[in-house]
Amino acid sequence: MVQGFYAEPTENDFVVVEGTTLCLGKRTLRFHLAPMLHWPETMVTYELTDGILFSGDAFGCFGALDGAIMDSQMDTTHYWSEMERYYAAILGGYNKPVQMALKKLGALEINMICSTHGPIWTEQAGKAIELYRRMSSGETEQGLVICYGSMYGNTQRVAEAIARGAAEAGLRKIIVHNLSVSQPSFVLADIFRYKGLAIGGPTYNGGLFAVVDDLLERLSHRYVEKHVLGYFGGCAWSPQVARCIAEYNEKMKMEVIQEPMEWKFGANTDVLARARALGRALAEAQLK
Repeated sequence: MVQGFYAEPTENDFVVVEGTTLCLGKRTLRFHLAPMLHWPETMVTYELTDGILFSGDAFGCFGALDGAIMDSQMDTTHYWSEMERYYAAILGGYNKPVQMALKKLGALEINMICSTHGPIWTEQAGKAIELYRRMSSGETEQGLVICYGSMYGNTQRVAEAIARGAAEAGLRKIIVHNLSVSQPSFVLADIFRYKGLAIGGPTYNGGLFAVVDDLLERLSHRYVEKHVLGYFGGCAWSPQVARCIAEYNEKMKMEVIQEPMEWKFGANTDVLARARALGRALAEAQLK
């Protein structure tokens, strides 16, 4: 790649491969391949004297540093959700490479993690590694994320009824995203955090409403198969939402809870009752 982007190799180039060491005098560096974290050619660098891992993008997070650099100098609370959001948005499709890298790095004594994004981890380096282990294994907590796109308000009413049904069943953590407003990385982070997902929208031009299709396209390239799924959609003439979402789920492999919910025209009282039943089913699938 260096040759491809820059120039021909020179006699001063030093080529490193897996396990190569480089002595800098007081310190010695060792290089380890970590492909797909998050580029195919990614390597991390381990400093042997003090156990410092220069991890590239891994263990990083969104958000600027507000003065302090080290985790020991700051309140790190909000950086953990930003690390989860970063993982879901950037690394969510590479769980197996992440687990392979964690296995390799597990043999190292890591006292400090220096990522290209976010704080330098010292006191909480172990917590950062555990977060990657948890997210790469697909572990979630009880909760329901309801994602919808709505043209005239009918799908929104159905989404709200699903939320009500889940709450009636005793589920405490429920998040509703209007996909025309919510930024995708925040939606993905919530989906990675909670086990349940309900997604729906109107039939549009013989297929899915654009914002709904966009989210499903993103999910189809990520590891989400340990989730439970319910989906819903309205139309005026030919229902297509259930068919389209089922096709996406062939890639996502989520466990479908209950038959897909479809309706024609407006969201009347019968439709809303069915929506509450779907919400209850998604909650009970987790609470049982």
